Amino acid sequence: MRALKRCFIAIDIPAENSLPQLLKLLRKEFNASQINWVQPEKIHLTLAFLGEISDGQIDLTIKVLNEICLKFEPFNCNLKGFGSFGTKEKPTVLWIGVYVSRALYELKLKFDKGLEITGFNYDGKIFKPHLTLGRIKKFANHAEYLQLTGKYKDFSFLNFEVRSVILYESILSSSGPDYKPIKVFPLEG
Repeated sequence: MRALKRCFIAIDIPAENSLPQLLKLLRKEFNASQINWVQPEKIHLTLAFLGEISDGQIDLTIKVLNEICLKFEPFNCNLKGFGSFGTKEKPTVLWIGVYVSRALYELKLKFDKGLEITGFNYDGKIFKPHLTLGRIKKFANHAEYLQLTGKYKDFSFLNFEVRSVILYESILSSSGPDYKPIKVFPLEG
């Protein structure tokens, strides 16, 4: 019997973006803090975390995504705002926000409904679109953190066209997760 695969559905961020420079700036600002930074090429927008699923569930997911993406048009995505999960006193994750356009909302809704109708049971948490930049172990200077989140809370980092969605397998290792594309679904509507 084949092992289950840890999977998620995501939108890739174009390679030609300003995120590497932003991460470099943030690393400098939070130099004394203990933060596990995400490598720029691994930053993505998760639409649905599917968890550990079988090959049969992967095939079912591919069918649902194919049907939806064939009818869905490319759309613009705006990366805007900077913040964290957790509390102001004890943040746990640094992120860049994603403006929830009508198109992004409808795409997410179609995926959720399509997977639900097929009886697929996945982690259908409330959608809070964001790009994870780093996981915080400890802040050295909490005042700096508050200043930076205030400075960038409404900043627009990047606007790009979403032309495809990707089903990924997440392979965990001691050096962090590696993301292997299972299938790319162009938006062709």
